[in-house]
Amino acid sequence: RKRLKMWQRCLLFVFLVGQGLAQQTPGGEVYDQIWGNVRQSCLPDLQSTFDLSDLSQWQYVQELPIPPPMPKTSSNSHFDYYEVAASPSTAEILPGVETPVFVYGSKNHRGTFTYPAHTIVQPADRLVKIKWINELVDRNGNFVPHLFPIDQTLHWANPGCDERECLKETYYGPVPISVHMHGGNTTEESDGHPDAWFLPDADNIPDDFARHGPLYEHFREESPFGDEWTEDSLVADYIEIHQAHIWYHDHTVGITRLNVHAGMVGLWEVAGGLGSLDGERLVPVDCEGPLVIQDRTFNADGTTFFPNRQKDARRTINYPLCGEPTCNGLGPSDVPPIWVPGYLGDVNTVNGKAWPYMNVKRGCYQFPILNGALARTYNLSLSDRRKMRVIGSDHSFLSQDTWVDWIFLMNAERTIIQIDFSDAAP
Repeated sequence: RKRLKMWQRCLLFVFLVGQGLAQQTPGGEVYDQIWGNVRQSCLPDLQSTFDLSDLSQWQYVQELPIPPPMPKTSSNSHFDYYEVAASPSTAEILPGVETPVFVYGSKNHRGTFTYPAHTIVQPADRLVKIKWINELVDRNGNFVPHLFPIDQTLHWANPGCDERECLKETYYGPVPISVHMHGGNTTEESDGHPDAWFLPDADNIPDDFARHGPLYEHFREESPFGDEWTEDSLVADYIEIHQAHIWYHDHTVGITRLNVHAGMVGLWEVAGGLGSLDGERLVPVDCEGPLVIQDRTFNADGTTFFPNRQKDARRTINYPLCGEPTCNGLGPSDVPPIWVPGYLGDVNTVNGKAWPYMNVKRGCYQFPILNGALARTYNLSLSDRRKMRVIGSDHSFLSQDTWVDWIFLMNAERTIIQIDFSDAAP
């Protein structure tokens, strides 16, 4: 069962899912060799293997972190300006284990690169201008390959090849990004179009690689800030008039789910404006804690496992993969050699921590919640059957709030709830 569990003053976020953990490393020997070099030059050493047989060892060990606001680079009478970069890092998702991730953070505040990212807080009717930068490079200025194998037989960004043919080789090149404000209202050049991706300004990118997606230059020409776009960045502007609980994430064509699962995700809160609660409905809140829920599976070395049809030891049916002859002789197979549909992890995380706890005081708590999982749905309830007050949904506050026993959230869906702990045991 997926549930919110409250024990006296501790609010424990419990998401119990399926059994079984993958032991293998995705991507094969080449992947290990490449990322081994990256770890030596860019990331801290990973812990040695640990026991994956007992999921309960990680439950309620780490305290729930609340993503702080993303710091501004500057601000003037016209807009708030941010410079947000994507960068390789590590995160302590499991207690005492550093897991490689790709994260967003302020280019001017190096301590802000976290999983999930810091929250962008935007007052309604206030223009926000952001320079999105691709810094997925190591300390030597060379590009960092993806954490997960990329299947080139699919339609995707593919900087190294513009041909739509079956390419069975796994892609180990530079990672393209495109950042999208999910649920927001903006013009197309600022929307993070899947084909407006861009690569990092790395020293070792081959000369024949495309540096930008096919619509990047088109949107640069349309943008009022096009002269500020650089080789590894673009500048977008956003204005919202509604109170909103939205989020931002990578949106690159063909690898959105890989980049999001790597860690490129953050909340975006629009305060005030249309849709705000009126005085009669507004309940004083003692604390607010936004929650980003995702599910993961881990390898024995602490890295994130992602399913790979070609290398998955659990594959029991020997069917032909892309380009291989089919048994009926009707032509080569078009089954992707790496890609598999869906992803259901067996370790659930809240704000980047596996099964965290939260100490609460007596009072009313407000929780904006995002289901950031790739495929999993959640049915959230409190173990003591305490009711929850739902006051908001995907974009804004509801016209009329309601009290519920449970909340069902699809992936990418948001809600805002309030829980009254005023009668909780001390």
